[in-house]
Amino acid sequence: MKLFLTATTAVTIEAAYVMVAGVIILTVSSQILLKVAAGKTYTSFYKQYLNFPVIAAYIMLFASTFLNTLVFRLIPLSYSPIWNSISFVLLNVICVLFFKEKMTLLKLIGLTLITSGILLFMFLG
Repeated sequence: MKLFLTATTAVTIEAAYVMVAGVIILTVSSQILLKVAAGKTYTSFYKQYLNFPVIAAYIMLFASTFLNTLVFRLIPLSYSPIWNSISFVLLNVICVLFFKEKMTLLKLIGLTLITSGILLFMFLG
């Protein structure tokens, strides 16, 4: 079990990866909330932007950014594109399954290339 030392504490690599999972979950969840809010009709400009799903989504995005900053103290920056790519792939899968968005051939090819790149980086990088 490898330890990464920060200014205030020692954190295990497992804890760092739990934080990465939190970043991914918060990022995807916030995007889904924004998608749900965008699909509704509002009676005023203020209600369109000051409603629970939108405010919760931006709080999640802020939390994701904060957690991401903490993760950068523990994990090399070169891993950042990996968890951003995982968020992108996961969000596309959720949109196809739950929002009935179409999966075009180009999207499928792109997601396959992204997934292949993630796997290559994880196992050979």
